[in-house]
Amino acid sequence: ASYIGLWLMARVTGVRAPRISTVLADQTKRVNDYLEGRHGRDEIDSLLGWHYRAGYARGGDVINAQQLRSLRVYSQAPRPAVLRTAVFGDSFVYGSEVDTKDAWPSIAEGTASDLEVLNYGVGGYGDDQAYLRFAREGLALSPSVVVLGFTPDDLRRLTNVYRRFIDDREFAWTKPRFLLASDGRLKYLPPPIGDTTGLASLAVHPEMAIHFGDHDQWYASVQYRDPLYDYSATVRLLTVLGVRFYNRFLDRNRLLAGGEFNPASEAFRLQLAISSKFAKEAERLGKLPLLLMLPDRYSIEQARSGRRTPYAGLVDSLRARGLDVIDPMSDFIALGRQANVASWFASGGHYSPQGNGIVGRAVGRQIRKAASRQLAARGSPK
Repeated sequence: ASYIGLWLMARVTGVRAPRISTVLADQTKRVNDYLEGRHGRDEIDSLLGWHYRAGYARGGDVINAQQLRSLRVYSQAPRPAVLRTAVFGDSFVYGSEVDTKDAWPSIAEGTASDLEVLNYGVGGYGDDQAYLRFAREGLALSPSVVVLGFTPDDLRRLTNVYRRFIDDREFAWTKPRFLLASDGRLKYLPPPIGDTTGLASLAVHPEMAIHFGDHDQWYASVQYRDPLYDYSATVRLLTVLGVRFYNRFLDRNRLLAGGEFNPASEAFRLQLAISSKFAKEAERLGKLPLLLMLPDRYSIEQARSGRRTPYAGLVDSLRARGLDVIDPMSDFIALGRQANVASWFASGGHYSPQGNGIVGRAVGRQIRKAASRQLAARGSPK
C-alpha cells in the first residue's frame, strides 16, 4: 500500500520520495560529469556558488564574452544620451526557455534607440546571489540604472544553501546566503563548495552534503539521518508527507500565510534587507535603483480573478521603505479576460516569447519613466 501511495503521490502531486542512497548516487554522477568537462553553461564560483560561462552558445541561447546574455558586446561606457541599465536576477531575468533575442531584456533594449539593457540573470539565483553579482560586477560597464529582479520562487532560495535540498534533480551547487543579525545587518556566509577541489571531495564523500544543512531551511534531517528511511516505503511516505505538511501549515517560519508571503518568516525579512541594501548601495554609487517584480503564472491568475498576489505584501513593505518597485502585472491584466494566460508561459514555467514581449515592452517603458522622474527630481528646487 505504501509503494502505491508513493507512486500516486509522485503522479498526482509531483512530490517524489527517492531513497537517500539514490539521491547521493545521482549527486556523485552529476559531480563527476562536471569534473570531466560535461558542464555546458555552468561554472563554479567561489562568491556566487555558480555563474554562466562567457562565450557560451547553443542554438539561440547565447552568452557574450562579458558573461551577459546578449547577441552583442557592450562598450566600456554607454554613448552620450544612452540610458544604460543593468538587470540582475534569476532565470526569469535571464529568459530561460527562449532564445536570447526573445528574452525580455533584449526586447526592452529594442524598444528605444537610446536604451540599453544588460542581462546579468543566472538561472537558480536568489536575490542574495543577484545582489552579490551586482556588488562584484555591476559597475564595470557604467550603467546609470540598476535593477534587481524578483519572481515568487526566489523567496525560498534566500534560506537555501544546497540546491538539491529543494529539488534532488538539480546539480550539486551550493550557494551563499545571508544571516540577519538582531540589529538588521546582513552577515555573509560563503558557499560550502567554492572550487573544483571541493566538488571532487563531494564525489568521493557524498555524505558531505548532509553538513550543508546547518543553515538550510529545506534540509530535512529526518530523511537524511533516519536509517529506516531507505528501507521502508511506509517510512518514506509518512516522512515526506509529514515534512511537507509541517513546512506548509505548522512552521512559524513558513513562506506563505493566508495566501501571501509570511512577513514573519526569515526569508521575507531577508528579502527586505537585501533589497534595501541593494538600493542604498546603488544610490551611494550614484545609480538609480529599481526593484522589479516578475509575476509567475499563478500570480497572474490570482490578479485576474481579483485576488491579491502572493507577493503583494512584499511590494507594500518595499514601497513603505521608500523603494521604487515596478511590476508589469498591469500590462498582463490590461490584455483582458479573453487573453490566454497559457500562451504567456513556456512548458517549464518561464515566459514564452509572447510573455517576454509583454514584460520587455512594459519594463522598457517603466525604466525610462523612472529615469525621467529622477532627472526631474534632481532638477527641481528643494
